[in-house]
Parts: sequence; structure tokens; C-alpha cells
Amino acid sequence: MTIIATSAPANTIELTDGHAERMDDGVFVVIQRDHLGAVSDVVMTRVDLERLLAA
Repeated sequence: MTIIATSAPANTIELTDGHAERMDDGVFVVIQRDHLGAVSDVVMTRVDLERLLAA
């Protein structure tokens, strides 16, 4: 998963296989689509998202 674009003021981060959207309480909802088109989502903190993107 890599970042391809962000929206101002960084509420949405476009990823190669989905996107992450920042909610009002500071957590992110990450929505991904696999190669078959199935959708999965997870809620995570900013720190957890940064760790995932750094891996």
C-alpha cells in the first residue's frame, strides 16, 4: 500500500489499492479493494496508519 495523493486539508489519502479517510475524532477509516473487487475496511489511529504505510 502506497500513497498516491492527498486532498487538502488531508482528510482523504488516496492509496494504490483504496483510500483512507480521516474522521472528526482523528481516526482513519481505510477502505481497500482486492484484485477480485471485494471491499474490506478497518478503523485505525493515525499512528497505526503511518506504521502500516512505512512497512
